[in-house]
Amino acid sequence: MGGFDMGGATGVERLKASLNQYYMEHKIHPHGFACPHRDVCAGTSDQFVEAKMPSIGDRYGQDGLPRILVVSLDPGDEGDEPKDRTVHIRSTDDWSFVQAQENKNSHWYRTHELVHALLLRFKPDLPWEEVTRYFAHTNSAKCSQRKDGNRKADPVLFRNCRAYIPGEIALFDPEIIITQGNEAWYILERSFEKVSAEEHCCENHGITETISVVAVPTGGLALWLHTYHPTWDRYGGYFSRYKPHYCECYPEIAWRFLQGQYLPRTPHT
Repeated sequence: MGGFDMGGATGVERLKASLNQYYMEHKIHPHGFACPHRDVCAGTSDQFVEAKMPSIGDRYGQDGLPRILVVSLDPGDEGDEPKDRTVHIRSTDDWSFVQAQENKNSHWYRTHELVHALLLRFKPDLPWEEVTRYFAHTNSAKCSQRKDGNRKADPVLFRNCRAYIPGEIALFDPEIIITQGNEAWYILERSFEKVSAEEHCCENHGITETISVVAVPTGGLALWLHTYHPTWDRYGGYFSRYKPHYCECYPEIAWRFLQGQYLPRTPHT
Protein backbone atom coordinates (compact mmCIF):
# COMPACT_ATOMS: atom_id res chain seq x y z
CA MET A 1 0.00 0.00 0.00
CA GLY A 2 1.72 3.14 -1.14
CA GLY A 3 5.38 3.52 -0.20
CA PHE A 4 4.87 4.00 3.51
CA ASP A 5 6.14 1.46 6.05
CA MET A 6 5.45 1.79 9.74
CA GLY A 7 8.50 -0.39 10.40
CA GLY A 8 6.91 -2.65 13.01
CA ALA A 9 6.18 -1.59 16.56
CA THR A 10 8.92 1.03 16.43
CA GLY A 11 7.02 2.77 13.60
CA VAL A 12 3.89 3.03 15.71
CA GLU A 13 6.01 4.36 18.58
CA ARG A 14 7.46 6.99 16.23
CA LEU A 15 3.94 8.02 15.29
CA LYS A 16 3.05 8.25 18.98
CA ALA A 17 6.10 10.47 19.59
CA SER A 18 5.13 12.73 16.67
CA LEU A 19 1.61 13.09 18.02
CA ASN A 20 2.93 13.93 21.48
CA GLN A 21 5.16 16.61 20.00
CA TYR A 22 2.32 18.03 17.87
CA TYR A 23 -0.09 18.25 20.80
CA MET A 24 2.60 19.84 22.99
CA GLU A 25 3.46 22.44 20.34
CA HIS A 26 -0.21 23.40 20.02
CA LYS A 27 -0.75 23.40 23.81
CA ILE A 28 -3.50 20.78 23.65
CA HIS A 29 -1.63 17.87 25.26
CA PRO A 30 -3.39 16.43 28.35
CA HIS A 31 -0.16 17.08 30.26
CA GLY A 32 0.35 20.84 30.19
CA PHE A 33 -2.96 21.69 28.50
CA ALA A 34 -3.03 25.44 27.83
CA CYS A 35 -5.40 25.86 24.89
CA PRO A 36 -6.45 29.51 24.53
CA HIS A 37 -10.03 28.39 23.80
CA ARG A 38 -10.49 26.44 27.03
CA ASP A 39 -12.75 28.85 28.90
CA VAL A 40 -14.94 29.50 25.87
CA CYS A 41 -15.35 25.79 25.18
CA ALA A 42 -16.00 24.90 28.80
CA GLY A 43 -18.66 27.59 29.11
CA THR A 44 -20.77 26.91 32.18
CA SER A 45 -20.11 23.15 32.16
CA ASP A 46 -18.87 21.77 35.48
CA GLN A 47 -18.13 18.44 33.76
CA PHE A 48 -15.64 19.74 31.19
CA VAL A 49 -12.67 17.43 30.52
CA GLU A 50 -9.60 18.59 28.63
CA ALA A 51 -8.19 17.03 25.49
CA LYS A 52 -8.13 13.36 24.66
CA MET A 53 -5.46 12.14 22.22
CA PRO A 54 -5.89 9.53 19.44
CA SER A 55 -5.72 5.77 19.71
CA ILE A 56 -3.67 3.68 17.28
CA GLY A 57 -3.72 -0.02 16.55
CA ASP A 58 -0.36 -1.65 17.23
CA ARG A 59 -0.32 -3.05 13.65
CA TYR A 60 -1.34 0.20 11.95
CA GLY A 61 0.13 0.36 8.44
CA GLN A 62 1.55 -3.15 8.63
CA ASP A 63 0.98 -6.65 7.21
CA GLY A 64 0.09 -5.29 3.77
CA LEU A 65 -3.11 -3.65 5.00
CA PRO A 66 -4.10 -0.04 4.27
CA ARG A 67 -3.65 2.76 6.77
CA ILE A 68 -7.19 3.59 7.86
CA LEU A 69 -7.92 6.67 9.96
CA VAL A 70 -11.36 7.22 11.50
CA VAL A 71 -12.23 10.83 12.34
CA SER A 72 -15.21 11.05 14.67
CA LEU A 73 -16.94 13.69 16.81
CA ASP A 74 -16.11 14.62 20.43
CA PRO A 75 -14.70 12.14 22.97
CA GLY A 76 -17.77 11.85 25.20
CA ASP A 77 -17.12 10.57 28.73
CA GLU A 78 -13.37 10.37 29.26
CA GLY A 79 -11.00 9.85 32.17
CA ASP A 80 -10.37 12.59 34.71
CA GLU A 81 -6.63 12.02 34.85
CA PRO A 82 -4.38 13.34 32.04
CA LYS A 83 -2.57 10.00 31.86
CA ASP A 84 -5.85 8.36 30.84
CA ARG A 85 -6.22 10.69 27.85
CA THR A 86 -2.79 10.38 26.20
CA VAL A 87 -2.10 8.38 23.01
CA HIS A 88 -3.30 4.82 23.45
CA ILE A 89 -1.79 2.02 21.37
CA ARG A 90 -4.43 -0.68 21.03
CA SER A 91 -3.63 -4.38 20.95
CA THR A 92 -5.56 -7.64 21.31
CA ASP A 93 -5.79 -6.80 25.01
CA ASP A 94 -8.31 -4.12 24.06
CA TRP A 95 -10.55 -6.55 22.22
CA SER A 96 -12.46 -7.69 25.29
CA PHE A 97 -13.82 -4.14 25.72
CA VAL A 98 -15.28 -4.12 22.21
CA GLN A 99 -16.70 -7.63 22.40
CA ALA A 100 -18.23 -7.11 25.85
CA GLN A 101 -20.35 -4.15 24.79
CA GLU A 102 -23.98 -5.13 25.21
CA ASN A 103 -25.09 -2.45 22.76
CA LYS A 104 -23.96 -3.69 19.36
CA ASN A 105 -25.20 -0.39 17.91
CA SER A 106 -22.65 1.60 19.91
CA HIS A 107 -20.22 3.91 18.15
CA TRP A 108 -17.12 1.86 18.94
CA TYR A 109 -18.65 -1.53 18.05
CA ARG A 110 -20.01 -0.29 14.73
CA THR A 111 -16.73 1.43 13.89
CA HIS A 112 -15.00 -1.92 14.26
CA GLU A 113 -17.65 -3.57 12.07
CA LEU A 114 -17.05 -1.13 9.22
CA VAL A 115 -13.25 -1.30 9.45
CA HIS A 116 -13.46 -5.10 9.52
CA ALA A 117 -15.58 -5.09 6.36
CA LEU A 118 -12.97 -2.90 4.63
CA LEU A 119 -10.02 -5.00 5.74
CA LEU A 120 -11.62 -8.31 4.78
CA ARG A 121 -11.39 -7.20 1.14
CA PHE A 122 -7.60 -7.09 1.57
CA LYS A 123 -7.20 -10.00 3.99
CA PRO A 124 -10.19 -12.37 3.82
CA ASP A 125 -9.09 -14.41 6.84
CA LEU A 126 -8.59 -11.46 9.20
CA PRO A 127 -10.15 -12.45 12.55
CA TRP A 128 -12.76 -10.13 14.04
CA GLU A 129 -10.73 -9.85 17.25
CA GLU A 130 -7.72 -8.51 15.30
CA VAL A 131 -9.53 -5.51 13.74
CA THR A 132 -8.71 -3.10 16.55
CA ARG A 133 -4.98 -3.46 15.80
CA TYR A 134 -5.17 -2.11 12.25
CA PHE A 135 -6.72 1.35 12.34
CA ALA A 136 -6.30 4.71 14.06
CA HIS A 137 -8.99 6.91 15.55
CA THR A 138 -9.12 10.58 16.46
CA ASN A 139 -11.80 13.13 17.36
CA SER A 140 -12.72 16.34 15.56
CA ALA A 141 -13.22 18.03 18.95
CA LYS A 142 -10.55 17.17 21.47
CA CYS A 143 -12.27 18.08 24.74
CA SER A 144 -15.44 16.73 26.31
CA GLN A 145 -18.40 18.46 27.93
CA ARG A 146 -19.67 15.14 29.30
CA LYS A 147 -23.23 15.89 28.29
CA ASP A 148 -26.03 13.71 29.63
CA GLY A 149 -26.75 10.72 27.43
CA ASN A 150 -23.38 11.16 25.72
CA ARG A 151 -24.90 13.87 23.51
CA LYS A 152 -22.73 15.76 21.05
CA ALA A 153 -20.69 18.71 22.31
CA ASP A 154 -21.61 22.31 21.53
CA PRO A 155 -20.59 23.61 18.07
CA VAL A 156 -17.97 25.94 19.57
CA LEU A 157 -15.73 22.97 20.48
CA PHE A 158 -15.64 21.77 16.89
CA ARG A 159 -15.03 25.26 15.51
CA ASN A 160 -12.11 25.89 17.84
CA CYS A 161 -10.46 22.53 17.12
CA ARG A 162 -10.64 22.71 13.32
CA ALA A 163 -7.26 24.40 13.02
CA TYR A 164 -5.54 21.46 14.76
CA ILE A 165 -6.98 18.55 12.79
CA PRO A 166 -5.37 18.81 9.30
CA GLY A 167 -1.83 18.76 10.73
CA GLU A 168 -2.75 15.84 12.96
CA ILE A 169 -4.23 13.87 10.07
CA ALA A 170 -1.02 14.42 8.09
CA LEU A 171 0.98 12.64 10.80
CA PHE A 172 -1.04 9.46 10.22
CA ASP A 173 -0.37 9.59 6.44
CA PRO A 174 -3.65 7.71 5.85
CA GLU A 175 -4.65 5.92 2.68
CA ILE A 176 -8.31 5.75 3.69
CA ILE A 177 -10.05 8.40 5.82
CA ILE A 178 -13.46 7.63 7.28
CA THR A 179 -15.34 10.64 8.62
CA GLN A 180 -18.24 10.03 11.00
CA GLY A 181 -20.74 12.87 11.34
CA ASN A 182 -21.07 16.38 9.94
CA GLU A 183 -18.31 18.05 11.97
CA ALA A 184 -15.73 15.51 10.80
CA TRP A 185 -16.99 15.89 7.23
CA TYR A 186 -16.66 19.68 7.44
CA ILE A 187 -12.96 19.49 8.31
CA LEU A 188 -12.06 17.51 5.20
CA GLU A 189 -14.42 19.50 2.99
CA ARG A 190 -12.88 22.83 4.01
CA SER A 191 -9.26 21.89 4.79
CA PHE A 192 -8.18 19.30 2.22
CA GLU A 193 -7.79 19.67 -1.52
CA LYS A 194 -10.08 17.39 -3.48
CA VAL A 195 -7.99 15.86 -6.22
CA SER A 196 -11.02 14.18 -7.70
CA ALA A 197 -14.62 13.37 -6.93
CA GLU A 198 -17.61 11.72 -8.54
CA GLU A 199 -21.06 10.46 -7.73
CA HIS A 200 -21.22 6.79 -6.89
CA CYS A 201 -24.55 5.05 -7.41
CA CYS A 202 -25.19 1.89 -5.42
CA GLU A 203 -28.08 0.22 -7.24
CA ASN A 204 -28.38 -2.59 -4.68
CA HIS A 205 -29.21 -0.16 -1.89
CA GLY A 206 -30.64 2.76 -3.87
CA ILE A 207 -28.00 5.19 -2.60
CA THR A 208 -26.12 7.86 -4.53
CA GLU A 209 -23.27 9.76 -2.89
CA THR A 210 -20.04 11.57 -3.69
CA ILE A 211 -16.77 9.65 -3.32
CA SER A 212 -13.66 11.82 -3.15
CA VAL A 213 -9.91 11.50 -3.24
CA VAL A 214 -8.07 14.14 -1.21
CA ALA A 215 -4.46 15.28 -1.12
CA VAL A 216 -2.71 14.54 2.17
CA PRO A 217 -0.13 17.19 3.15
CA THR A 218 2.59 14.50 3.17
CA GLY A 219 2.23 14.29 -0.60
CA GLY A 220 0.06 11.19 -0.91
CA LEU A 221 -3.57 10.65 -1.80
CA ALA A 222 -6.30 9.31 0.44
CA LEU A 223 -9.71 7.89 -0.33
CA TRP A 224 -12.34 9.77 1.66
CA LEU A 225 -15.36 7.73 2.79
CA HIS A 226 -18.05 9.51 4.77
CA THR A 227 -20.66 7.89 7.03
CA TYR A 228 -23.39 8.99 9.36
CA HIS A 229 -22.23 8.82 12.94
CA PRO A 230 -23.37 5.46 14.39
CA THR A 231 -25.24 7.20 17.23
CA TRP A 232 -27.55 8.82 14.68
CA ASP A 233 -29.75 5.74 14.97
CA ARG A 234 -31.28 7.58 17.92
CA TYR A 235 -32.64 10.13 15.44
CA GLY A 236 -34.29 8.07 12.74
CA GLY A 237 -32.05 5.06 12.13
CA TYR A 238 -29.84 6.73 9.51
CA PHE A 239 -26.75 4.63 10.16
CA SER A 240 -28.66 1.34 10.13
CA ARG A 241 -30.27 2.32 6.85
CA TYR A 242 -26.89 3.00 5.24
CA LYS A 243 -24.86 0.29 6.98
CA PRO A 244 -25.34 -2.40 4.26
CA HIS A 245 -24.10 0.11 1.70
CA TYR A 246 -21.09 1.07 3.83
CA CYS A 247 -20.10 -2.54 4.50
CA GLU A 248 -20.69 -3.87 0.99
CA CYS A 249 -19.80 -1.01 -1.37
CA TYR A 250 -17.00 0.79 0.48
CA PRO A 251 -14.68 -2.26 0.64
CA GLU A 252 -14.82 -2.71 -3.14
CA ILE A 253 -14.24 1.01 -3.75
CA ALA A 254 -11.27 0.97 -1.33
CA TRP A 255 -9.79 -2.12 -2.98
CA ARG A 256 -10.04 -0.64 -6.47
CA PHE A 257 -8.59 2.69 -5.32
CA LEU A 258 -5.53 1.11 -3.73
CA GLN A 259 -5.02 -1.12 -6.75
CA GLY A 260 -4.95 1.98 -8.95
CA GLN A 261 -8.19 0.95 -10.68
CA TYR A 262 -10.45 3.64 -9.25
CA LEU A 263 -9.74 7.32 -9.39
CA PRO A 264 -12.84 9.51 -9.61
CA ARG A 265 -12.99 12.26 -12.17
CA THR A 266 -11.47 15.67 -11.43
CA PRO A 267 -14.19 17.85 -9.89
CA HIS A 268 -15.51 20.80 -11.87
CA THR A 269 -13.88 24.12 -11.02
